[in-house]
Amino acid sequence: MSPERAVEIIENLVDGIHPLTGEILPESNICEEPGIMDALNYAIQVLNERIVAERAIEQYRRQQVKDTSLKDDKTKRKQPENAGKPWLPEDDAELLKLYKAGASVTEIAKQYKRTKGAIRARLVRLGMAEHRSDILDVYEGIDPIDNDDLRYRLLHGETISELAQRYGRTEKAIRARLFYMGLGGAGPDIIPEWKRETNTESKKEL
Repeated sequence: MSPERAVEIIENLVDGIHPLTGEILPESNICEEPGIMDALNYAIQVLNERIVAERAIEQYRRQQVKDTSLKDDKTKRKQPENAGKPWLPEDDAELLKLYKAGASVTEIAKQYKRTKGAIRARLVRLGMAEHRSDILDVYEGIDPIDNDDLRYRLLHGETISELAQRYGRTEKAIRARLFYMGLGGAGPDIIPEWKRETNTESKKEL
């Protein structure tokens, strides 16, 4: 029997009602005795406290399961740092420049710390296409850069400006590509100066 049903039966007895038939009990029934009536009311109080406690425990358990599930989902679907954050006007302008200059959606997403879907959605919003599926990874008409060739030339002394001229890109697009390749930040010192100096002589071989 559940605590709720037990409370219902006892409350009927306290009210002078037969809990099974619903008939009114005689005024002289045993439940009307002072000691018995006190015991019935005490039983109702204890059972109600138990009901409240069990419901609180059940709610806590459900919340724990929910929190664990949400935590697992977040772990599985770890979002980039800037996911969901608002776009600034300067972000939009820079995004268009990078994409039109040849930086791929993947590279831009990594630099902006957003998802590729967010980059494509923003490019659609900025008028680059009607649908996200129409946004190519690399802007149409731009030849892809060979990463191995880019890395080789950078590590052998070519500057960002020289690389941009060689590949027909803007310097910002070259920095975005190098950032994606894990060769440093987006500033002018994309690789350490000592490495640039070490490889300066090799530049002449190109």
